[in-house]
Amino acid sequence: MGGKHLVYFNNPHVMHHVVVLPLECAALHIRRDLPARHLLPGDSLVLDPEPGLTLEIEALLGPA
Repeated sequence: MGGKHLVYFNNPHVMHHVVVLPLECAALHIRRDLPARHLLPGDSLVLDPEPGLTLEIEALLGPA
């Protein structure tokens, strides 16, 4: 990933960077103002305050 989120965060409108890690059955959520979170099946990805969306990690990973 190499810090690509830092490039995205140069845009003041980008608040979240989500990387889906299918081989790990996980996702990485990097939010502009919080530490990165490693999310596993059973966890929820909460994108707030904008766009105000909650996703289950399983929905990002697709069928097993």
